[in-house]
Amino acid sequence: MCGLLFIVCNIIVAMLAKDSLNSAILAVGISLTITLIINLVWAMFQTVHVEGLMASPERMLKYTEIEEESPL
Repeated sequence: MCGLLFIVCNIIVAMLAKDSLNSAILAVGISLTITLIINLVWAMFQTVHVEGLMASPERMLKYTEIEEESPL
């Protein structure tokens, strides 16, 4: 949601500055903004994925700390 707001704000600023700047520069700016948001989403996904993969080894280390039960 924040990324969408950032893109919309960038487009509004580009529309307001279209008379003072070259249209090619504005188009590149909007394109880079969209690319930045996509890369940030990908990085967040990768971070969550690695955290999920690390849960299993972390659980295994906790299992090694459990004391053995006394024999029946």
